[in-house]
Amino acid sequence: MLAPYKNKFRVSQQYKGTAHDGLDIVGVDSKNVYSTVDGVVEKAGWENALNHKQGFGLYVRIKQNGSVDKYYFGHLSKICVKAGDKVSVGTLLGVEGSTGRSTGSHCHYCVRGNGSRSQIRDICAISGIPNAIGTYESDLGKNVKPNVIYRVRTNGKWLPSVTNLEDYAGINGRAITDIAIKVTSGTVKYRVHIKGGCWLPYVTGFNIYDGNNGYAGNGKPIDAIEVIYEGDKTAYYRVSPVGKNYFDWQRDNQVGGGLDGYAGLFGKTIDKVQIEIK
Repeated sequence: MLAPYKNKFRVSQQYKGTAHDGLDIVGVDSKNVYSTVDGVVEKAGWENALNHKQGFGLYVRIKQNGSVDKYYFGHLSKICVKAGDKVSVGTLLGVEGSTGRSTGSHCHYCVRGNGSRSQIRDICAISGIPNAIGTYESDLGKNVKPNVIYRVRTNGKWLPSVTNLEDYAGINGRAITDIAIKVTSGTVKYRVHIKGGCWLPYVTGFNIYDGNNGYAGNGKPIDAIEVIYEGDKTAYYRVSPVGKNYFDWQRDNQVGGGLDGYAGLFGKTIDKVQIEIK
């Protein structure tokens, strides 16, 4: 079953169709609320900023990729995403609370077609959560592939973020000078090699994505990168020298079997990067 909690949670109120269009659930091991779907955040905030006791209170609404369905996570005490963010299964959305029309800490979890109350979906059939009061264990976080989100800077400008292999980060023919990387679960550390210079120190964490202006690079062209995923999976990444084809994929900082511990070739400035965790 896929609930918006990791490990144990409790169903405190059942799904009753139009009478109660979702499940009220309470985190047992943790109060963190996670996405159960890949999609885009449409709403992250108060249902009514002038009346915090109305409706869902502080909530997140996500439109599922390739579907008209919209997932709701209501009554939160804190939100960790914003409208327009791309999320995936396992992305932290916020923390359970009792905002809005609520009498106790919980998350109201429901799905509506096109976001309409006239198109209520059976959340139990969708999630596999039993429609019965009780304590259960979610499959969320169990061998879930994390997303890696990354961006690069070229000509003094940060380019838009890329997720996994949906595209590449960079512009063909323009030297990359800096890179910032984050993952939706686990931890990533990375560093860059300056053309004609040396390796810069490792950078760990969300960095520029958290508004801390942290990233790997010093504004000078780079010719190699090293990415290490600290979790139960592996970082795969590759780069291309300016105007040339991609070099072969590198796995973390592994060496041997044609791998040299990093992606790139010293002396050859790179212009494109691709990264995946698997």
